[in-house]
Amino acid sequence: MCLVRERHGGGCAVYVRSDFHYIRLFEFENARFKILVMRLTLENHLSVLILNVYRPQTITVRQIKEQLHNVLEEINKSKYKKDYIIIVGDLNAQNKSWSMNNVDSTKEGVELVEFLESENLFQLVRGVTREVSNTCLDLIITTNPSFINDVVIQPKLDRSYHSFIEFKMNTLFCKGRRMRTVYDYGAVN
Repeated sequence: MCLVRERHGGGCAVYVRSDFHYIRLFEFENARFKILVMRLTLENHLSVLILNVYRPQTITVRQIKEQLHNVLEEINKSKYKKDYIIIVGDLNAQNKSWSMNNVDSTKEGVELVEFLESENLFQLVRGVTREVSNTCLDLIITTNPSFINDVVIQPKLDRSYHSFIEFKMNTLFCKGRRMRTVYDYGAVN
């Protein structure tokens, strides 16, 4: 599944394992800000919202922060508010602590870290995801870092400039939702 693009480069795409049930949540998507949203339902009735984000250079970090904040607020008001949230994508923001090398943080990277801290979000990728610039631009951000395991930076695919990020969701960590039984005693004779 992907967002339609008008030009070469950038954009969002998600590969979903064939045994996962998913739906696309168009109500939270925004083509201008390149945000694709899907909901995975896993075998133990655990639901996960994945927000795939691409921030082109034409969109400022401030603009994407505001849009992500708005999307997260809308999710909190929706029937999906109890779902786990994972934000993935190329945010074109480098932070030295993410790439684990000597490449300095960009202004955008510093601003993004401040946003993540203010929203109580955690960025889990550690290492270089774009070899040309020796930076970490491809991120996995979550509300619950215990839910994500084994984040691995894989070699880039085909003609991409970016590495492929693979991770596992810790479904054993999370219990399925409890079913609540409500008896209607008024219906009894």
